[in-house]
Amino acid sequence: MGANNHDNNEEAPLGFSWIKEGVIGGMAGPTSSKHLKFLAHRKVALVVTLTEEPLALKPEIVFAPNYAEQLKSRLAPKFLHLPIKGTNS
Repeated sequence: MGANNHDNNEEAPLGFSWIKEGVIGGMAGPTSSKHLKFLAHRKVALVVTLTEEPLALKPEIVFAPNYAEQLKSRLAPKFLHLPIKGTNS
C-alpha cells in the first residue's frame, strides 16, 4: 500500500504518507482529480480537511457518474470539512 502510482490518471498528493500503513495517513491536501483517484485506489475511506474553505474539488464530479454507488462500494472516499480559522494562506 505504498505511495506508488497505479496508472497515469493519478498522482500522490503533496506530502502523502501513512502514519499507520493502510489505516491513517496525512498530506497537504488533495488538489486535483489525480490526487482523489490516488486516494481511492488506496482504499482511503474518509478525507478530513481542516482549512477555512472547503476543497475546490468536487468528488461527485471526479467520480461521476456514479459517485454515490462508489461510496457504497468503498471505491471512493467520503469528505468531511472541519474548518479551522486562520488555516488558509
